[in-house]
Amino acid sequence: MRPHTHVICVLWYHFICMHLFRSTSEALPVATRVLLSVLIILFPLFFLPLSLDTLEISKQTLLVIVISAAMLTWSASLYHDGKISRHRGVTPWILWLLVGAFAVSSGFSLSPFMSVFGFSGQEYASVLTWAALALFFFLLTHAFHNQTFSKGVSELIFIGAILAGVIGLLSIFGFTPLASVLPAPSVNTIGSINGFALFLVATSLWQMGIDLFAPTSRSRIYFILPVITFLLLLVVDYPPLWIVWIIGLLVLLSFSMVFSLHVPRTSKVIAPSIFFVSGLIFLFFSSPPIQISLPSDVTPNSSASWSIVKDVL
Repeated sequence: MRPHTHVICVLWYHFICMHLFRSTSEALPVATRVLLSVLIILFPLFFLPLSLDTLEISKQTLLVIVISAAMLTWSASLYHDGKISRHRGVTPWILWLLVGAFAVSSGFSLSPFMSVFGFSGQEYASVLTWAALALFFFLLTHAFHNQTFSKGVSELIFIGAILAGVIGLLSIFGFTPLASVLPAPSVNTIGSINGFALFLVATSLWQMGIDLFAPTSRSRIYFILPVITFLLLLVVDYPPLWIVWIIGLLVLLSFSMVFSLHVPRTSKVIAPSIFFVSGLIFLFFSSPPIQISLPSDVTPNSSASWSIVKDVL
């Protein structure tokens, strides 16, 4: 081989290696963000009809699998970059202390396996679930570190909530086959009726709070989420949920008055004000116009437990 040909081959080899290295180092963070984005959207929607527990085990399995894959891609990107960034704050330490508390309690449990992995209907309280959630928060702080990506996370959460809300409402009114594959006490992909409503209330208040102080106009599709939440509250008609809804809106309206200079347009206060007044009306003065028979959630207390014991004995 001629000398100049050998030099060209070596340079070409190094060029290909550097190109692949650069492409891989750019692709791995993107893969991590894609995995986390898929998890954010699918988590409120995902369920496996043929599993032992349609919702709890399904969501725990999805969480663990996606977080494991995201940790692999993030670790590989660290290996390529050769550096790691540290994010200050007390929130990660609080999460890991909480996971440590769950781990210590599982060590003294009568059934360590169930405490670590969870059992039917209680997977959310397992060490595995809380460790996966802590890793999820850790990956979010590193993968979505700039403002553009942070806005994308909230958008994905709202899209997942809208889809879950639409599916839940359609199931309640009997317009979807999910009622035949979901467990009997539930007609949504979140859990109990009250838990489903509380999830939508929290995400709707968050969405309206962001929209209230957003400097630019957001897509009108996000206005669907508060409407779905209000319709579900009319169907459920549970006073504690109405109170949470009203208090949350009152806080938003109070912030809009205190920080009025940060509200770009006064018209953004109209929707929260309408929902606030309507909530007060249906809580204190009027019964909801939508009457549908739904499975009720029974919260055990001392009197109810004693009544059950007396009936059994």
